[in-house]
Amino acid sequence: NQFTEAINVADIVRAQAQVRDLTLKGSTSFNMAWDELGPNNVGGRTRALLIDKDDPDLVFAGSVGGGFWKSTTRGTSWTKAVTTDGGLFENQVVSCMAQASNGDIYVGTGEGLASADGQPDNQYFGLSGQGIYVSTDRGNTFSRLASTWNNTSSQEAFVWVNAIATDPTNDSRVYAATRKGLKVSNDKGANWTSAIAGLDSVAQDVIVAPNGTVFASIDNIAYRSADGTTFVKISEANGTDVGLINESAKMTRLKFAAAPSDANYVYCVASALVGTSLTNSSLENIYQSLDNGLTWAVIGPGGSSSFQPYGTYGNYSMALAVDPNDPTFIMTGGANMFSWSYKTGWERITLDEPGGGNFFVNPYYTHRNQHVISWSPSNSNIIYVGTNG
Repeated sequence: NQFTEAINVADIVRAQAQVRDLTLKGSTSFNMAWDELGPNNVGGRTRALLIDKDDPDLVFAGSVGGGFWKSTTRGTSWTKAVTTDGGLFENQVVSCMAQASNGDIYVGTGEGLASADGQPDNQYFGLSGQGIYVSTDRGNTFSRLASTWNNTSSQEAFVWVNAIATDPTNDSRVYAATRKGLKVSNDKGANWTSAIAGLDSVAQDVIVAPNGTVFASIDNIAYRSADGTTFVKISEANGTDVGLINESAKMTRLKFAAAPSDANYVYCVASALVGTSLTNSSLENIYQSLDNGLTWAVIGPGGSSSFQPYGTYGNYSMALAVDPNDPTFIMTGGANMFSWSYKTGWERITLDEPGGGNFFVNPYYTHRNQHVISWSPSNSNIIYVGTNG
């Protein structure tokens, strides 16, 4: 709303209905048929990537401007995902995805990490979503979970789904980081409750470690739950002094990753404001836990001019992943990608749009603004990276 600077979901729903009516009216009146001509050689902002847990050839990608895509050829060709009635998703702003232990795939919509209530300039051009979709046939067809869009309350929450996580020990349990806090479902998304009662601030991230431990960021505060129901804070002011994650009013984003091969190894990357501009958010610290998130230590300190993996927009682009076979080897990026291990320390592994016009063939070039890193579970030499381009 240009006057209140607030997002009103009712306005979005009303506008969508008007577009649908105009489309139906136009096709009836003019009997027009359209063929898509492209472009098919320019990527879009990709915030979601997933390699099927059982089939490394099966890769899924989600664009915040172009919907959900499926590849059966490890990404060399793609097809659009459709709903059970053969149509496209009602909303094409795909922000995240997760796969349950039984193979079901959950897809969240709404780019909350590029949007902000009360920010009329919408610096990063984020668009609103319309709930969560699920596929029970390995991504061939999808249907929207009615519980994420069937009333005003659910629409206010699931208009931004910033992250989805499934419990590897319970295929019925799903978590969603939404505009109105962290939500949890114990029946495959049929119903949702707040994971932390009374806390409805924006949730930026949620993951579940291999042993079922949950890590979440809500209003830039870190939480942990050993049983998926009782959450405790793992961030404090001057947290590094007491073996925790730092907490401050300047913090802009926290992102977690757990090692698939050892639940004791958990990582957290954090960004914080430099000054007052929302577009100047740099590395605060990179943290590691060796005891499943009970205590934390800094392995990548912020404040260095030579080590800035997220540039000045850590609140917008931030990626993190752990090698599926080596819990001590990680990759992170946002502006430029770095790897870390005990043996090598921090190493920059990509080039930032080198000059000369030949960066597309440069083996060290990865497009700026990395949003997601997805490791192949069957071959740790294969990594997919979702970027702005």
